[in-house]
Amino acid sequence: MVLSFDEFCGNSPIWDDDLLLNNTYPQFTDCFQNTMLIWIPCGIIWLTCPLYLRYLLSEDKLPLPMSCLNVSKTFVSLLLVFVTVTELLYSNDSDKGTKYDTSAFYTAGSIKAATFLLVAIYVQLERRKGVITSGMLFVFWFLTSVATIIPFYTGIKEQEYEESRFRFIILCFYFFLVLLQLILTSIVERHRRAGYQNIGKPECPEVKASFPSQLSFEWITSLVVKMYRSGLQDDELWELHPRDQSNNFIPKVQKLWLEELTKFRKSETAKHVAETSFMGAPSEKAPLINSSRHMGESSKYGSTTPKEKEKKSSGPSLFKVIVKCFGGQILIGWMCKFIYDLLQFVNPMILNLLIGYVDSKSEGTVYTWKGYVFAASLFVISMMQSVFFHQNFHRCMTAGMRIKSALIAAVYRKALTMNSEAKKSSTVGEIVNLMSVDCQRLQDMTGYLWMLWSAPVQVILALVLLWQTLGPSVLAGLAIMVLLIPLNGFMAMKQRKYQITQMKFKDERIKLMSEVLNGIKVLKLYAWEPSFEQKVRDIRDKELNVIKKAAYLSAVSTFFWTSAPFLVTLATFATYILIDSTNYLDAQKAFVSLSLFNILRFPINLLPMIISYVVQCNVSLGRISRFLQSGDLDPDNVQHTDMADHALSIENGTFSWGKEDRPSLTDINLDIGEGQLVAVVGQVGCGKSSLISAFLGEMEKFSGQVKVKGSVAFVPQQAWIQNATVRNNILFGKDEDNNKYDQVIDACALRPDLDILQGGDLTEIGEKGINLSGGQKQRVSLARAVYNNADIYLLDDPLSAVDSHVGKHIFNKVIGSKGLLRNKTRVLVTHGVHWLPMVDTIVVMVDGKISELGSYEELMSHDGAFAQFLKVYLSQEQGEEEDEDPEVQQLKSKIMEKVEAVTSGTDGTGLSGDDDVATRLKPISKTKKKAPLLRSISSIDDGAAKSAIKGEKKEVDKLIEAEKAEKGNVSWRVYMKYLSAVGGLAAMIILLLFVAFQSLTIYSSIWLADWTDDPYLKDISNVNTTEYQNKNYEYLGVYGALGVGSAFIVLIYAILFAMRMIRASSILHNEMLTNVLKLPMAFFDTTPLGRVVNRFSKDVEVLDNNLPQNWRMFLLTFFGAISCFVVITYSTPFFIFVMIPLAVVYYLLQVSIGPKLNNVHLYSLPTISIIS
Repeated sequence: MVLSFDEFCGNSPIWDDDLLLNNTYPQFTDCFQNTMLIWIPCGIIWLTCPLYLRYLLSEDKLPLPMSCLNVSKTFVSLLLVFVTVTELLYSNDSDKGTKYDTSAFYTAGSIKAATFLLVAIYVQLERRKGVITSGMLFVFWFLTSVATIIPFYTGIKEQEYEESRFRFIILCFYFFLVLLQLILTSIVERHRRAGYQNIGKPECPEVKASFPSQLSFEWITSLVVKMYRSGLQDDELWELHPRDQSNNFIPKVQKLWLEELTKFRKSETAKHVAETSFMGAPSEKAPLINSSRHMGESSKYGSTTPKEKEKKSSGPSLFKVIVKCFGGQILIGWMCKFIYDLLQFVNPMILNLLIGYVDSKSEGTVYTWKGYVFAASLFVISMMQSVFFHQNFHRCMTAGMRIKSALIAAVYRKALTMNSEAKKSSTVGEIVNLMSVDCQRLQDMTGYLWMLWSAPVQVILALVLLWQTLGPSVLAGLAIMVLLIPLNGFMAMKQRKYQITQMKFKDERIKLMSEVLNGIKVLKLYAWEPSFEQKVRDIRDKELNVIKKAAYLSAVSTFFWTSAPFLVTLATFATYILIDSTNYLDAQKAFVSLSLFNILRFPINLLPMIISYVVQCNVSLGRISRFLQSGDLDPDNVQHTDMADHALSIENGTFSWGKEDRPSLTDINLDIGEGQLVAVVGQVGCGKSSLISAFLGEMEKFSGQVKVKGSVAFVPQQAWIQNATVRNNILFGKDEDNNKYDQVIDACALRPDLDILQGGDLTEIGEKGINLSGGQKQRVSLARAVYNNADIYLLDDPLSAVDSHVGKHIFNKVIGSKGLLRNKTRVLVTHGVHWLPMVDTIVVMVDGKISELGSYEELMSHDGAFAQFLKVYLSQEQGEEEDEDPEVQQLKSKIMEKVEAVTSGTDGTGLSGDDDVATRLKPISKTKKKAPLLRSISSIDDGAAKSAIKGEKKEVDKLIEAEKAEKGNVSWRVYMKYLSAVGGLAAMIILLLFVAFQSLTIYSSIWLADWTDDPYLKDISNVNTTEYQNKNYEYLGVYGALGVGSAFIVLIYAILFAMRMIRASSILHNEMLTNVLKLPMAFFDTTPLGRVVNRFSKDVEVLDNNLPQNWRMFLLTFFGAISCFVVITYSTPFFIFVMIPLAVVYYLLQVSIGPKLNNVHLYSLPTISIIS
């Protein structure tokens, strides 16, 4: 086989070390140039051809128009085919018996010609499929350009232009065309449309960036320049990349989660059926409700805990859903990280060669070109590492952002569809924490999850190279790492336990804070702030105790894992010295090993932190998963159909607020025809609102059937008001129709209110309608429903919050037979008995059942539940409404007389007076309408009323300002505030301990350099002497002492750091709590409560966990950079002349761009506040 391959190459070897390394220039064999340099680039194109063609054919974008760039790339590719064929034909005629007359040469030319032709086809196919840049073709042309450099400089060195000028011209022309094609492929195709302009925010430049621009992130340069020149505003940011837009991935996540949840519930139902088939039937004497509750409690707290654990472990996997949706993108990033890990170990190999080159250069036995190649290789490898690592980081971080967005959307969607049972177990504080803390943790973890597999890979590769350098001595270091594994597992288990406990207390604290903020008016009225502040502080103290334990555990972990790399180094060097007295630790072995140990330091130091993050994320993922598994409103509770005979109907319905609760509605049979006005009446607690909820599907349906025909609008008893203008509250996303809008405003009696309000209908309404009266809020809520123009209106006592004058106007203009909703189906829950003669049907509810059903005349014809209800209700109302509308009072008196007559039996027909009642409840005249309507806004002062009458110009009234954040550099006052909370003396001690740690680390490197440069140890003749061994032991002992000392300094620093950071978090939280509770009510009236809750949830989480870690990373990075600077300057003083200008450039970039770049994330702050 070898002989045949040599014959294939014309008896030229494929590789020759002596020819390559021991030569005046790096010369490759002719066989290598005709095989590997051609086969590798072309092989990539042909091997990926099926996959790439499938990708291109699956693209469904608009085709690109023919352009100069597209034509040029096609023409150059075809021209390369022509050049390659010409070279082959020329060699066939004139190069008989030379190196060009070989099978390898002709095969290489044929492969090149076919590949260039395939590339030309690719270019046109990409144009037709709308592909603007091609990573595949860029990689091919880049590799081809690099491969062409070798024959090009070989031809120059061997002066081929003297032997065959035509061949050399062809080679130069070929090289020029390859470089030209590389440049053309680096340029992106453009969509050009005449008269086309972008509307709204500009498109993300990453979408239209070329492949090299995506690799180098050059596309973001315009943003950096913009920030440097004029700062950055929210409206100047680009549109999101299509892959990051929520509508492109959230539906997929929701679909997969629903499939996973449905699959799990089906399997659980099958298991439950199988298990219950072996159980005996319950006793007939046992009450069903109580037994079900008892069974529910026993299943929750009793002996079924193992089953619950099994269920939890085999439940629907949210992790599986995340992997299906985002695993591909993360996997591409991990592939880049794997390449980075491999390249990371190339530098120590090159360093070994470079040190050997320096040692050999002093002897004059080495070629100079090798030094340039080694130095250039270090630079190229570092650049490639940066490209691959940051591609991994970019892809994983954007995937983490999408995971966070998808989970927040899932939690928010779940919060809107939860049934009443789920709402009992999930508090507002827990939901806020899920979205602000748990989802954020999953996003942060996604960017670093690669450490779980990358760390073992780096450790294994480092140990392999260390074995080649130091031999079996590396097993001593490996033993130390193995011994640390069970310790790491124990600490991870404890951290998980602490994390679960901490989140429990955090949920409890946020729940209490939400209740305090929602009831702040009552707290201030009764001066309860100190007592509730103490309650919050008590929960906070419990939370801090758990955080303190976790911090101490983290401090111990930091001690072990900070000292672990040094212990591994020390054990390896000690073993290497002690196992053989002839072993000498020279510079080549020491510094190559040290570079490998430095690589090893990163995964060993970062692995415990990542394991801690994984534990926290596992807890967060479990919390989110359990929340998403909670019960939903059953969509089958209500059947929406256009084929029903009635607008609303319930047949044999039994409903409850929970599956284990007693039924609230039983034996409900009700049919409501289209266009009817139906009133639902009854005593308090009889089930009127529950009946409305049954139509809405918000109750658990035990039996029966509910049908709804058409769209539904619901006006609740407690008006729901948005923090928006009056107009936006009414329109609620609908297009504005001025005529319809004015009709709704007039019908709902809002016109006088808008005339009084400073900004009219552009007046901003505070959170929960704080600047509107109860009647105004109810009318805005009613106007929203009327404007929506639904088919069915469910009105849960909307007139109870308005006075009788306004109520009469609304009934006549909106609800009644001549109102705006006269052709709609209306269900009115009301206590206003004077409206009842005007309705079509009256439903009387008693103890969750329909007691009577019929028209007003039918129900008043006998002494039934309706008559008794009117009698009780009117008797209780006598004397309470002193300023009630006189006509309404007169109508109530007539109804009362009739009720007394019916219940006393004096008038069994019940027909007297009905016509009079119907006549009197007609719309009031225009002359009598104005005064009663003005009465509903009588709380407005006279000055405002006069201003409205004069028709003065109103300005838009802005009540709640957008959330603001400091921009630019963080003020030193903020740093000093935090340092004062930490403690000035403690901060100085922490800083000094860190300086001492870095000083010992630097001196240990200097000591190692002195060790390897000791002239006595370099002399091999001194190997067997006592002084030689003593010197080795001395160097080894001091090196070990330096390491042990730095490790104990780290332990003291970590414990003190943890204590003071927790103290600072406690102080800042308590001060914020005290200040918030002392703020006046005006602050709470104009500030969304969610914004305040966000300070106590997300920002306190930053104080507890993120800020200490950031400070630790800052100190580690800052002093690490200083130590490197000192060591390099100590060994190479000339380095300082390069370092100072570079430091100035980085400082200017940080000062000019850094503060503005830090402001970008502040635009996301209002999100959780709004959700809260």
